[in-house]
Amino acid sequence: MKRVNWKSLRRKPKRKGPVVAPIWPILAVLGLVAAATFWYVRFGPNGVQIGQAPLTRLAADNLSLLHGAFNQASDRPRIIVMLSPT
Repeated sequence: MKRVNWKSLRRKPKRKGPVVAPIWPILAVLGLVAAATFWYVRFGPNGVQIGQAPLTRLAADNLSLLHGAFNQASDRPRIIVMLSPT
């Protein structure tokens, strides 16, 4: 009786290219990050602390108010920070 080589009879996996991980987990994480960012921007903290004056936008019509408040506090240190999104 002839001896059978079982290792040679085992099926070998057929690979037609590189093994690629599924993309849906990456898209799911990106979607969760986008949703969390949207929620924070839309519903997150958007006020000022208690005792702080409300935030205002600097424009030509309220520049005189800033100038007057800046000059009025000449006995204290004054700092103006202007941030630009670009």
